[in-house]
Amino acid sequence: MFTLSCKNNKITKTKNKKKNKKMKKTLLLIALIILAISELIMKIKPEISFLFYSLLVGSILIVISKIKGKNIETQKKEIALASFLLIIPMMRMIELFINFSFFWRTFIFYNSLLFLVIFYSFKFKIDVGFNTNKLWFLIISMLFGISFGLAGNILSSFIGIEKHLEIIVFLPLIAFTEEILFRSLIQNSLEKNYGDLTGIFVSSLLVLIFTLSYSPWIALFFFLSSLISSALYSYSRNIFPSILLNIIITLLIFVI
Repeated sequence: MFTLSCKNNKITKTKNKKKNKKMKKTLLLIALIILAISELIMKIKPEISFLFYSLLVGSILIVISKIKGKNIETQKKEIALASFLLIIPMMRMIELFINFSFFWRTFIFYNSLLFLVIFYSFKFKIDVGFNTNKLWFLIISMLFGISFGLAGNILSSFIGIEKHLEIIVFLPLIAFTEEILFRSLIQNSLEKNYGDLTGIFVSSLLVLIFTLSYSPWIALFFFLSSLISSALYSYSRNIFPSILLNIIITLLIFVI
């Protein structure tokens, strides 16, 4: 009986190996087809081509995160192959991205960021703060948002920051992705490793660095507003006040 059971186990394992190998070959073929389609339409419809490349990169990243097995060497080989397959689509994405208008660059950047923050939130099982804790913090967010936003509006006009009306379409997306990144992922991780104050300060410092391309003064302004946003999140564990604050300030600085 034991011998028969061992035989059956070996047969099952062999079948599973063959099945996995066939699936990997199929996935590789699909990746090559998507790559070929993207290349063919790149000159005709660069936006659609970029979308195909994005889907390919996203799919490869998901495959990399799912690679498991007892054999470490096999894992390394599979991860290496998947990583190498990322090179061409990522280089093409950079090439296409540079030539896009402000609208498309903003759309692509924040949708890519959205994918990454959602991916890592699920991968590391992060509690991002979708709850009803201390909803009265929304009032504080609104008051700080309006006061800081108006001050930022005067500063941006004085410095000569270009206004983009089209940003209004992306406001919820921009605020959502930025706050999930800086608050739920980065601040959360920093607080768990180094304490609350370090989490608040360093995540806000990263916001300052992230906005330096606009102007050092605007970056400093965003650093101060980020300290408030981080403090609200730290005390409430609710991401919505931070998102609201971000929406109001971005609206008053870059749109109105």
